[in-house]
Amino acid sequence: MNPKKLVKPLKKTQKEVERYLKEINFDERLKKGEYFTNEELRELLIKNLEKYFAGKRTQKFVTELGAIFYEEVMFANKKDDSLMTSVCVLNDFALNYKVPSSPKKREEILQKLLLLLKNELSLKEFLEMKF
Repeated sequence: MNPKKLVKPLKKTQKEVERYLKEINFDERLKKGEYFTNEELRELLIKNLEKYFAGKRTQKFVTELGAIFYEEVMFANKKDDSLMTSVCVLNDFALNYKVPSSPKKREEILQKLLLLLKNELSLKEFLEMKF
């Protein structure tokens, strides 16, 4: 297998994520001390997960975005356990840590995260699931 072929998709995804972060003024807001609220981050993740399920985003894009939002959520003044759980799972996916090898299982986890973020699934129900 050609190692260059493995690097290209990651670079492409990284550029797409960087472009998206510019669209939402992520770095500019942080530089000004204008942090995203939990609700804003929740909505951004919901939109991007919905785009993923519509075939308009890649799984790598969504997981990288979640990993970037991880620090913002972890250090937010108001704790939001379902959002925190969601970014932790997405961060683990981005790091390839404890990620199911089955694409079907990964898809199922992302579907449940979307429901959790939309408050259509409780945190307790999510945590009780066996993945």
